[in-house]
Amino acid sequence: MKRAVGFIALATCLAVWAPPAGAQTAPKDTITGTAPFTLGMASADALTADPSLTAVTTTVCGTPAHGAAYGSRVTAPVGGYPYAASLVLCFSEDKLGAIVLTWPQGTFRQDTVRWQLATRAVAAQLAASYAPGLLRRYAVDDDMGAVIEMADGQGNLLTMTSDPGDDPDIAVTYVSAGYDQAVNGKRATVTSY
Repeated sequence: MKRAVGFIALATCLAVWAPPAGAQTAPKDTITGTAPFTLGMASADALTADPSLTAVTTTVCGTPAHGAAYGSRVTAPVGGYPYAASLVLCFSEDKLGAIVLTWPQGTFRQDTVRWQLATRAVAAQLAASYAPGLLRRYAVDDDMGAVIEMADGQGNLLTMTSDPGDDPDIAVTYVSAGYDQAVNGKRATVTSY
């Protein structure tokens, strides 16, 4: 009974995650990051915006020349529920090139329903926040997970993945075109499906 009440409460929170239609701003037509972090900002500005950031060693950032990475645990609500998430900021030549926000394994306590509701909520929020022309791929499935890919005119990318696995997780990644080129040696492109 407690589990059923928990599911109902979680579903109610997720249903009210997005602000009322009258309160929403126009969809963004560029991918710039997520508050308070903006792609291209200096590391000193990022450290001022979030003093809990500490230097981290991670493979999530790739290996750009003159790079640094900072991370922290943050509260990243999904549907009004205050989930804890991992935040990693990737810098190249002191410019923020990538933001990786992950609700890691264990976040949803191996609860498929919580993960499904969170996946749908994050996907819906991203789709509503950006202009439809940026969307290149949108696939959300309760059993298989989700993949959302967006690209703006400058070549900045936004990707959301959701993996059911043995212990479900969700990740949202913002990558600037310059950082993508520094890491991959060429600009990666996102194609329509």
